[in-house]
Amino acid sequence: MEANAARSLALSARLERARAQCLADEVAQTKERQEYEIKARAEEEALLAEELRVHDKVAKTMLQCYEQERLREMEMELARKRDLTLLEERRLRAAWAIEDAERLGRAKRLQARQKEAARVEGELAEQ
Repeated sequence: MEANAARSLALSARLERARAQCLADEVAQTKERQEYEIKARAEEEALLAEELRVHDKVAKTMLQCYEQERLREMEMELARKRDLTLLEERRLRAAWAIEDAERLGRAKRLQARQKEAARVEGELAEQ
């Protein structure tokens, strides 16, 4: 009976040690899992931060491209307006040249008429 009692105590002690070891293993696994989860979260946050930086760079690049395209469009519009202005200036100069030529032609005709009138007056005066 004493042998059974001693065996029972020994088994109880082994059972307690096994339970304690099991509990220690669970605590260690929990700690490892928590450390793993913390590392995983840190990596995920780092990846998200990198993704945000990349998105920010892409957005800035797209904005720069848009601004450059807008500037090109504005330059083209100014060039078109300048070309139209130059064309309009050429048209005006051509119109002025035509008017000047017409005035010159009228002036020459008037001068020719005046010469003819002077000639006729000279002939009449001689008679």
